[in-house]
Amino acid sequence: MDKKEAKTRFEKADKLYTHGRYEDALADLDAIEVHFPDNHRILNAQARTLERLQRYDRALAICDRLLNEFQYEKVRPLRENISVAMRNVPPPLPQAKPVQPPTGEATIQEDDSMDEREPRFKIKPVRLIILIALCAGMYFGYVPIWLGAGLIIFYFVVKVLIGAAIRKLFSAPFKMKGKALAGATCVLHGFEWTERPADADWSDDEEEEAPAEDLRYVWLDLTITPQEKSEGFTYWEPGELMLAPTDRPIKGLEDLENCFQVEDVKLVHDGQVSDDEDGKYAGPQRLKLLAGIPHDKHQFALQYYFEQFGNIQLSA
Repeated sequence: MDKKEAKTRFEKADKLYTHGRYEDALADLDAIEVHFPDNHRILNAQARTLERLQRYDRALAICDRLLNEFQYEKVRPLRENISVAMRNVPPPLPQAKPVQPPTGEATIQEDDSMDEREPRFKIKPVRLIILIALCAGMYFGYVPIWLGAGLIIFYFVVKVLIGAAIRKLFSAPFKMKGKALAGATCVLHGFEWTERPADADWSDDEEEEAPAEDLRYVWLDLTITPQEKSEGFTYWEPGELMLAPTDRPIKGLEDLENCFQVEDVKLVHDGQVSDDEDGKYAGPQRLKLLAGIPHDKHQFALQYYFEQFGNIQLSA
């Protein structure tokens, strides 16, 4: 399979993913991965598709490879979502070996409920039985009410605290890195609508994930000016910027999924436009950013990890 054919199949997988045909999309991605085993875009697309299919073990392994071999930090929020989902899935009961579908026949996932996240707060069956037993014991007088109620309250407090501690631990590196643009300002010089990029170079470090909806694409011409700092993180990466809808607050890693990725970055110096080769910069920079946004949204802020700044208003 040459690069041209691989791009064609990747675009096909993108469309299949958009229409909820995750099995078919994964089949195309696996075929491409055989010929391009070290391409981070293909691996990222595989991980996202496997998450939709709830094949968490393989998805998690791919995320770890992206982080360890490619230092691809954009996949970290996805990895945390998968880890949370795996913790909420009870262990499978022993059962007969399932009958495999005929070769070449894929199961198409059409269930819209797959788009919704699994609830974070779930009680495992054994613990649920214990809680029910405590309630029954209090009702029939076998367990003092003060003791039963205290144990139940203690359980839920500990569960909430542990969950919050885990989320804080995962979020800490992103919060520290995002401080480079804490309090930054943004000046929008102009914007230009464009077509969706179909021939993006896979070797670039932008993310090509299957969109969840039909997007329109725009080049933003803007200048970002960080606050002057003498300590902490001072370098920032334009490729890590995202557009955040102003109607949805960003409070945790999972909320970053509501932002829209920057597909391409250009630098503007003395009126000359060049590619983003260095990747990391300190101080103000004039940039051109390519991003895909929904047709019904017109107002955005720039999002750099957990730091949000600027006001970008786009007309139709």
